[in-house]
Amino acid sequence: MGNSGTRVRRGWARVLVAGVAVLLLASCASKFRSTPSELTEVRSNEGVVVGSFYLETESAPEKERALAFLGGAKAGKRGFTVSVVRIPDTRMGALWKMLTGDADYTLDVEPGQERVFVKKLPVGHYRVSSISTQWGNGSLSYSPNLQFSVLPNQTTYIGKSITRMPYRIRGGSQVDQRVEDEQEKAMVALAEGFPTLPGPVVTELMRQR
Repeated sequence: MGNSGTRVRRGWARVLVAGVAVLLLASCASKFRSTPSELTEVRSNEGVVVGSFYLETESAPEKERALAFLGGAKAGKRGFTVSVVRIPDTRMGALWKMLTGDADYTLDVEPGQERVFVKKLPVGHYRVSSISTQWGNGSLSYSPNLQFSVLPNQTTYIGKSITRMPYRIRGGSQVDQRVEDEQEKAMVALAEGFPTLPGPVVTELMRQR
């Protein structure tokens, strides 16, 4: 059984004017997933991370009232995008990243389906900056603020990020975020496509800052 990380509750916020911007930023970002061929060469200034994202939603109520849609969008019926940013070395750079919301990497995730990933990255510190979905002319965006590090010539298992959402989500909805250690399960899932990974595999779970 995996070990649960610290649970921290956060809220969803609707950003009405950010819908188009989110799409543009996501289109410029690289996918947070490498192919086996990309791992044939890992330079001294690169490392590899392994982990997964899982979005779960509460069960549907037996019966909803007529105006239930006012309670928000059905979370289980939507596609989400996980955004990851590299944390700049300077405070000014970090502030700029936070203000612009610019994503360096993205990964599409569907509720109820665990998305396992392997990603080669430059050595440094990274943050899972948001989990978002489009809603009308804007978007719903939650900031898990999970951070992890990439070390040279090493494969780091950073854990399974689990985000539990209400059946319907809207601005101000509360979600439950935790990180669990399910390294063995992740490695089995990756064994066929990634029979070997660079260097030793070290466990260092994502942490909320």
